[in-house]
This record gives sequence, structure tokens and C-alpha cells, in this order.
Amino acid sequence: MTVDEAVRQIRRENGRLKEVRSALERVQAAVAAPLPDEVQQMAEGARPVSAEAHLLGVLQAALVDLEDVGEDLRYAVSKDALLGLEEAWKKGRRPDAIALRRMRAALEARRG
Repeated sequence: MTVDEAVRQIRRENGRLKEVRSALERVQAAVAAPLPDEVQQMAEGARPVSAEAHLLGVLQAALVDLEDVGEDLRYAVSKDALLGLEEAWKKGRRPDAIALRRMRAALEARRG
């Protein structure tokens, strides 16, 4: 697969991530929410955490993560990011330890 093909596929998949995020937002909005004082009681240990409160928290974390992933993907496949790779190299910039670890992990995952 060429870089152009991969970018197109990533953009399509990112659109699907948006759809998943919207679906999860609808679920989150539909779950019966505990009252603020009930959440305070849960925090104080005066009552157990309800399944609804737990689900709302789990969904909120997932929504934030999905938004972060979407933003990361949008930037990573932007023309500025891709065209800037060689310029950064010419200026002496090298990938940081995290980027290198991810690249190596991707290669290792291919070897299975």
C-alpha cells in the first residue's frame, strides 16, 4: 500500500471513529444519570457506585480517548505533518524515544 492509499484509508477509518464516538455519546446521554449528591455519597463511600455512574464514567473516558485518537490521526496524516518530515530531518531533528518505540513495536507486530 502506498502512503497516499494509507492516508485515504486512515481518513476513512477516522470517519468511522467519529461515528462510533457519536453512537457512544447517544448511549451516554440515554443512561439514567445519578444525582450529584448521589455521586458525592459514592465518593464518600456512603453508598456503592451504581452501574449507571460506572457506565457514565467509562463512556466519558472512552469518548475522550476516541477524540484524542481522532485528532492524532488527523494531524499525523495532514500534508503539513507528512511534508514536514524531511524538513525536520534536514534541520537535524530526529524522532523521539516514544516515536521510535512505536515504530519498532509496529515492525515487531508485523513479525507476529
